[in-house]
Amino acid sequence: MKHAMLVIFWVLFAAGLATMLGSTAWADAPTSQTDSAASAASAASAAAVPASDGEGALDLRRWIRTNPAEAMGFGGALLVTLAVTCTMLALAGRITVPAYIPRLGASFFFWLEMGYLVLLLIVAGLYLSVLPPNHTAHLVGGVLPIGVPWFGALGAVVISLEGIFAYGQKNWDPKYNYWHIGRPLFGAVLGIVAFYTYLLIIMSAGAYPPFITTGSSPAAKDFIVYYVVAFLVGYREETFRELIRRVTDLILKPGATAGNEPVVTFKQNGVVISHLDFAKVAAHSSKTLTIDVENTGKDVLKAPKVALGTPTASEFSVAKDTLTGSPELKPGDVKAIDIKFAPTTVGAAYAGTLTVTGSNLAAPTQLALSGKG
Repeated sequence: MKHAMLVIFWVLFAAGLATMLGSTAWADAPTSQTDSAASAASAASAAAVPASDGEGALDLRRWIRTNPAEAMGFGGALLVTLAVTCTMLALAGRITVPAYIPRLGASFFFWLEMGYLVLLLIVAGLYLSVLPPNHTAHLVGGVLPIGVPWFGALGAVVISLEGIFAYGQKNWDPKYNYWHIGRPLFGAVLGIVAFYTYLLIIMSAGAYPPFITTGSSPAAKDFIVYYVVAFLVGYREETFRELIRRVTDLILKPGATAGNEPVVTFKQNGVVISHLDFAKVAAHSSKTLTIDVENTGKDVLKAPKVALGTPTASEFSVAKDTLTGSPELKPGDVKAIDIKFAPTTVGAAYAGTLTVTGSNLAAPTQLALSGKG
């Protein structure tokens, strides 16, 4: 079973490659002179009678016949990608072999990112060499400039190299190893998303870009701002991901239902209190009172903490705290807190506050403290 997926894949890979080559060869090479004449006549009739939009969009065999080189390129790239992906999945699924990627060091990723950078520069050079004389930018689908994902990937590679320069000699964290490997592709995707987001924003404001409103071929300089946006998003992808997360939560996340939140209630001997009075305590002696903190709400209080605020002095202190340090306080749960009052001056009045906070508590809950020396 360990290598079953690899065997099945390579069988499918060979079958797909044979099918692709066979269909392309069949499309390109007529078997006889009669077939050649028939093909020419068919092509002429096809040129004379325009096909419907639906037929033209779905006729894959016709596209392969007319674009054999492109078909071979796309098909080969797809099959190679599938081969590499399935091979890596099979190797990663071998539980007897320790994970390899987390054991890689900064030196490996430095040369990997340098390879990414050189590859991007080579792709840019090839693209510029085949541009028309006026350097008209190519639009994918008539909207997306082909340079947007390139600049997104470039920004991702640059920030990855910056991290290697900063932490390569010390404090290297292996948990980012996978991140460095997939960063260029991730940057390219985020660059595309940022382009469409930025385009939607400016179109919502009524400012339509020239390459959308005019039918003429746009110039490369018209896309400088989009290239900069794609690069910045690839460079600071974490910031952009956080922005996307917040916007998505704002749009899709249901709002909190009223009443379904934690509520902190102070009690002493089972009675709800808002003020704890130590009355009169002899100077240079002490008195300790115990209160209960109960969650009377309908949601869990997360990361609860207790703090003392004493505007006059430090005569109030927490002698025992069973609440702070608890991961949560569930509805109905109670935690005891011992508060100690030790006045230092005869006849002086002291005041303070006991504050309970939580990571999901809307506002701190306070208990007033008082006593006399």
